Amino acid sequence: MSDSRVSRRARPSVRFLGTGTPLGQRGLHQACILVETDTARILLDCGLTALVSLARAGLDPDSLDAILISHLHGDHFGGVPLLLVDATLRGRRRSLKIAGPDSIRQRVQEALAVFAWPFARLDLAEFVSLVSRTPIDVAGCEVVAVPVPHDPDTAPTGLRLSVGGATIAYSGDAGWSEVLEELADGADLFVCGVWSFDTPDPTFLDLVTLLRNRDRLRCKRLILTHLGPSMLKRLAEVPVEVATDGLIIQL
Repeated sequence: MSDSRVSRRARPSVRFLGTGTPLGQRGLHQACILVETDTARILLDCGLTALVSLARAGLDPDSLDAILISHLHGDHFGGVPLLLVDATLRGRRRSLKIAGPDSIRQRVQEALAVFAWPFARLDLAEFVSLVSRTPIDVAGCEVVAVPVPHDPDTAPTGLRLSVGGATIAYSGDAGWSEVLEELADGADLFVCGVWSFDTPDPTFLDLVTLLRNRDRLRCKRLILTHLGPSMLKRLAEVPVEVATDGLIIQL
């Protein structure tokens, strides 16, 4: 991809392929968000249901240019091994860039071993580490990862993407902290995971805490995802926009 193509890029669209949790409530697929420009398709997270999500949307996995992984819980990266199985069987001809925590390649390799798919070709992917607060170019998008409070064994981060004059922020899984303010600051869209309605948890945001701090999130548009059981049960009481599978936003 040449620099001239990147400079002419139109503002991106965001398609929510999967907005659910590992628990499968309401048939929602696991975390999987497609950011699409006129020259690139990038997934934000890649849950175990990613291949089904792509097929449901009529999208060929071979059309993906890159995957960004926020952290190493299975419902956020578990689809990567499956994509590599698919790429191997179908003979993918170009490298798929996969950017995430330092151990992303090792964890994918371990998952393939557990699933008994040793034939899947890791060399079909270029694995890249996202270094804290260090901008990196991924398929023409500037990406910055910022550590967030969540299960430390998963190397949790929030992500900011800048492309085509637009900024997309994504919390991944995170409890409340000033880092969420940093992620959201000036973003055209902030996609924020909210697990529970009113149960405080230092590792995952609840709606009451979010609403108490809403004015501190200086983003143009806030949309919630990854809703847990209590959020889904009380959805009619949620005064914030909620994403569901299939939603498309043009920035």
